[in-house]
Amino acid sequence: LGVKFAWNTHNEDCHITTCLLQPIVALQDNNFALRSHHPSPMQIRHSLGIAIPLLQLHALFSPTAGEAIKFAVIPKSVGDPYFDSVRDGCMSAAEELGVECLYTGPTGADASRQAEIIEDLFLEGVSGIAVAVTDQATLTEAIDGATSRGIPVVTFDTDAPNTTRIAYIGTDNLSFGESLGNSLMQMSPGGGKYAIISQDTEPNLAQRTAGIKKQLSGEKSMWVEAADSPSEAESNTDLALRQMWEFAKDPQVKAIIGCCGWPMYYAKGFKEFVKANPNITVIMGDSTPEQLVLFNEGYADGLVGQLPYRMGYLSIKTLFDFVGGNKTTDTTFQTSLLQYNQIPVNLPEYEEEKQYLGQLSIAGYTFFGFITLLCIGSSVFIGICHAHRVIRSSQPIFLILIIVGVFLMACALIPLSIDDGNFSPEAASIACMCIPWLLSLGFSLVLSMLFAKTWTIFMISKSAPSMKRLFVGAKDVLIPTGVLLGLNIVVLICWTTISPLTFMRVYHEATDGWNRPIGSYGTCQSQHSLVFSSILICIAFIVLILALVQAYRTRLFRIEHAESTYIGMALISMLQALIIALPVIIMSEDQPQINYIMWVLIISILSVSIICFIFIPKIIINATNRSSGFVGDGLGVEMLAVTKSSKDSSGSKKPPQAMKAPPKKAKFTFSKIGKPSLPKPNLPSLKKKSPNDSNKPSAPAGGGKAAAMRAAIEKRKQAAKAKEDEQDTFTTTKK
Repeated sequence: LGVKFAWNTHNEDCHITTCLLQPIVALQDNNFALRSHHPSPMQIRHSLGIAIPLLQLHALFSPTAGEAIKFAVIPKSVGDPYFDSVRDGCMSAAEELGVECLYTGPTGADASRQAEIIEDLFLEGVSGIAVAVTDQATLTEAIDGATSRGIPVVTFDTDAPNTTRIAYIGTDNLSFGESLGNSLMQMSPGGGKYAIISQDTEPNLAQRTAGIKKQLSGEKSMWVEAADSPSEAESNTDLALRQMWEFAKDPQVKAIIGCCGWPMYYAKGFKEFVKANPNITVIMGDSTPEQLVLFNEGYADGLVGQLPYRMGYLSIKTLFDFVGGNKTTDTTFQTSLLQYNQIPVNLPEYEEEKQYLGQLSIAGYTFFGFITLLCIGSSVFIGICHAHRVIRSSQPIFLILIIVGVFLMACALIPLSIDDGNFSPEAASIACMCIPWLLSLGFSLVLSMLFAKTWTIFMISKSAPSMKRLFVGAKDVLIPTGVLLGLNIVVLICWTTISPLTFMRVYHEATDGWNRPIGSYGTCQSQHSLVFSSILICIAFIVLILALVQAYRTRLFRIEHAESTYIGMALISMLQALIIALPVIIMSEDQPQINYIMWVLIISILSVSIICFIFIPKIIINATNRSSGFVGDGLGVEMLAVTKSSKDSSGSKKPPQAMKAPPKKAKFTFSKIGKPSLPKPNLPSLKKKSPNDSNKPSAPAGGGKAAAMRAAIEKRKQAAKAKEDEQDTFTTTKK
């Protein structure tokens, strides 16, 4: 009938059952010959003699027509109690999914034997393989060969990431080792020498060894590794016990850590060792039923276990899903760790670092006192020199309000220095809410005054080209000040009413060996603090930007004493505080001491810079008695036109007199005192004359000494007045 038997072993997609189906399909495709011809009985017997054996082979190897789907699990050693739990998980998953679990492997840790078993399982027609890799280099070819033939392979307990395996199911072994080291630090925080029982030829155990060393070499550890550690136990119980006895001969060895539970598999020998060495802390890896029995009897101080049952279960489940077409992109399925410790009756004394401010609060009080002295000194200067030209032109009311704003900001240093170390939590909570009130009102008051100053200069610069007299009163500039302060007060009242700040202690995530927090810090918190603080910062930032814009637009307009320059410097210092300081404060929130120092420095530098920029130039100018181009009465600023206005005898203002232009080329000459002097311009006299001055009689010659003195005083007053008018005229002409 032309039936062809073709078994293509080189086809990667060809499973053994599908390859054997090829002749059956060929036979079925040639049924037309039976229908279209009339074969002889001999031909029919010959056809059936070929078809029946092929159908028997199909029934033998087909996973659907014959036996159930079969998955194989290969441990490192079938005699290891740890892998017995893997077998139990495999059997449980197989029963649940309706498949078969074939548990087979070498009797000892032998990677070559594992590779041979994988080849044998291929011929047996398993649908998937799970293997605990003993040596990756030896098993790479076997794993890649199985996957190339269409048999999926997963690894468990120990991974082989450089192969074509589809997934790894098991423990993070580096974390495993860190947990072993942490368990020792819990049980014996005093430190000493420790030794490791391991087998670094196996990748997973080498990672555990690295994790132990990493944990015990940290800053908080007082443990040092012994000279001959780690030892190679070769997965042998007797050898592991002998190595423990060897380490115990060193009196400085205070702890032994086993990466696996080999020494505990011989219960009698392990008990003898523990009884003979009561001063050695014993920490072992894994938590098999045999180990848990010894642990419950008190023959181990700590165990760090895995979930081998879970590994076996997930291995079968992952293979089943892959064969069924439910493939996943995850290539690693980590299982959890278990930790068992014999908790001491008397735990180590609990020491919590609360991070109080302590002596650092002295810095806050010191800077507060220094800024207060600056404010008092500036106020005294204004009181003494309030009638002087430099103070009158700067308007004392605004200078005083700037001092008040700086003082309020400095007052915030007091509640910042309060915590629950020296005060009650209730007092600390009250101090928390005082901080935004003092900072916000003080900062806003200073900012509003500087904004008013820049606005005044801007208005004067606009009126300068028209040569008109401009009067800007206190009422005009206090309007934006009231608006800004009003907005801040409304926000602060809402904050205090809706979600006030309260002092609370926040614990760090770090804990000691018994999960007790080792540190905490005090902070002011509320549910909506971020919202309200953001609103206040935005208001201040917007007004600050507007003031800087006005200062920039009037940068070329020269005013008396270069006051606009110093105002701009003060505004820039405030902008720096917002841009640079706030992120630093936010990042150091969980470090109260650093956060406190940053607050103290920022408030102090900002306050001192504002006082210095506003008042030191005025003190210097007043001391040197320099002239000014502005005239002030303490309530407003007047911009002089080309000439001064004068009043007639009836009190009405006269129009300004015309003024001749100064000479085109003026030659400067220097007098003895070093001041330049110009030739006196030919200008009309601006001196105010009374109609009766010409008829005013002179002092009588013989009127006595008193009359002569009065005449002399009056003459000196007139001379001083004439000199002042002449100087004002000269200054205006030069400008």
